[in-house]
Amino acid sequence: MLASTAVSLWSLFYTGYRGYYAAGGTWFLPGRPADPAQFRLINAAAVIILVVAAVTPFAILPLWQRRGVVWRAALGLCWTVAVGCVMHALINATQRILSLPGLLHIEYRASVWASINTRTTDLQDLLFNEPWFLLEGLGFADSPGSRWAPGLTGAGGPAPRPRRRSASPSSACSQRSGSSASSSSSDADSPGRGRSSFA
Repeated sequence: MLASTAVSLWSLFYTGYRGYYAAGGTWFLPGRPADPAQFRLINAAAVIILVVAAVTPFAILPLWQRRGVVWRAALGLCWTVAVGCVMHALINATQRILSLPGLLHIEYRASVWASINTRTTDLQDLLFNEPWFLLEGLGFADSPGSRWAPGLTGAGGPAPRPRRRSASPSSACSQRSGSSASSSSSDADSPGRGRSSFA
């Protein structure tokens, strides 16, 4: 629940940032948009996506209690978002680091930006945008249920603990001195294996 709340609040924080530009705000812009109406539309679309991202952690909470395909679908969604956001952060942050000293040239479409300050853009992306993507991805990776691998849990919960044999002396003696019938029955239950024990 705590992880879901954190991811939702983090998404809403970035929603406000994009919403400001969608409403026509110009503070902190690294340049002048070529088409202000198009720029507002792009940010409005981002707001919709971010609202969905904010709602999703709570919307899928009941799915962690389900079994089979539903649980795996929720797990797949969380990990898809997690990998996508983390890769976005790592790749773009690397590009910005290389762009700052001039080792990499990043082209900006003239249809989007009429003019742009590349250094300001690099710093804004490196210090603000990409850290947001990184933390968003890590948040989805830490969502309830996504911490357990499907192969280990099967039905969407922690793998059951193995049963422990009784540690009493009488129980140990009775297990070792069982009849031949019980011994052959044990062999039939686990063909090709000797006597098993739990650590």
